[in-house]
Parts: sequence; structure tokens; C-alpha cells
Amino acid sequence: MFKTIKILDPKIHNFYRYTAATDFYCAKSLTLIPITFSEIKLLCCEYPIVIIMQEEKPSLMLLTGVSENGAIDEKGAWRGSYIPAFLRRYPFTLVEDAPSETHHIGFDLESGLFSSPEGQALFNADGTASSALEAVKQLLTIFQQESQITQNILMRMMEKDLLTASEFTLQKENEEAKKINGFFTIDKKRLFELENDFLIEVLQNGWMEMIELQQLSLKNISNI
Repeated sequence: MFKTIKILDPKIHNFYRYTAATDFYCAKSLTLIPITFSEIKLLCCEYPIVIIMQEEKPSLMLLTGVSENGAIDEKGAWRGSYIPAFLRRYPFTLVEDAPSETHHIGFDLESGLFSSPEGQALFNADGTASSALEAVKQLLTIFQQESQITQNILMRMMEKDLLTASEFTLQKENEEAKKINGFFTIDKKRLFELENDFLIEVLQNGWMEMIELQQLSLKNISNI
């Protein structure tokens, strides 16, 4: 989705103006969209939510298709009622500076959203962030924090050996059934066999509802 990411710098980009995207064509090829645990309840009735492994770490994803993103229509509009934050943040993202353990705001230079003179200013005359950029910062910060919380939860599940490899069967009318694999689900039977301390942790943190809704979402496999 991102092509050329540059770090936003008030000394270099002080005259840039930003126009919000009106479509999501940039994500038409994405069949897996990262989401956070707080977004499960907003998406579980529309598309299947799955767990995959990335660099040996579990990630929560919205499965929107096999060959292309079926959640985006021919006009580039999102078909559902809630647009994941991963998409709403585009063309901005946070870029990690590993040595200092800090993040900088990055933007996609090739997005075509920074060329209109009628766009919103990103910086004030004194080089401080404009109100538009402050709103971007807030969205990026919340998404980053919730993404980290989500991964921490999934890592706890993996530590307890609760992630089980799964596959789905996709059957379209007049087409052969297709096996889709590479996904993981949370083993609820094994969860209830674990020690009480962990079950209390699951219940007190509200994870059980999210587990139930994630598994409920798998009934939407026919929507992709």
C-alpha cells in the first residue's frame, strides 16, 4: 500500500499541504488488513478475522479476499460500516527509530495527496504542527498503542500454546472448493484447561469477549 515513505520534517516539508484520500484503491490488493483487538467488535459481523504469523509473532488480521480486497468496491469505497484504522491513517504511518526507541511520522510521497494547493497545511508558520497534523498524530498514536496491546495479548496466547493451525474451505457458486490455510485460531478447549490464574487474567482484561467475537467472525468466510 505504501510506496515511498519519507519522514515528515518541518524544515523540508513546511509548505506541503495535505488532501485526505477519497478512496482506498491503494489497498485493493491487500487481502489481509491488520486490525486491533478493540476493532474486533466493529468488524466481526462483516469479514472473517484471523491470526497469522509474521516473523514468528502472531498478528490479528481482517481477511478480505483471496486474490484481491473484496471489502473495497469498484469505486474504491469500503463496503462495510467501519473502516479499519490501518486504512484510515493512510498516507501517514509511524516509522520506528530503533536506536532511540522513538517513532517519527512518515508519509507516502507517491500517494498523490500532497500536491494540491487547496489542501490542509501540515505546519504552522512557526514550524509547529497544524491542527490537521495533530489529528494525524493522535490517530497514529492510538493505532500504535492498540497494535502493541493486541500483539501482547496474542503473545500471551502463544506462550500458553493456545494458537492452533487452521484452514478454511471457500466454496463459490459454480467453482471448485478452495482450501485456505496458514491461519491460527485460539483453542478455547485448551484455554479452559489452564490454571486459574491465567483464566482470571483473560476474564479481568476482557479478552474472552474478543476471543468469542473473533471465532464468530469466521462464519463470514463466504463473504470473501
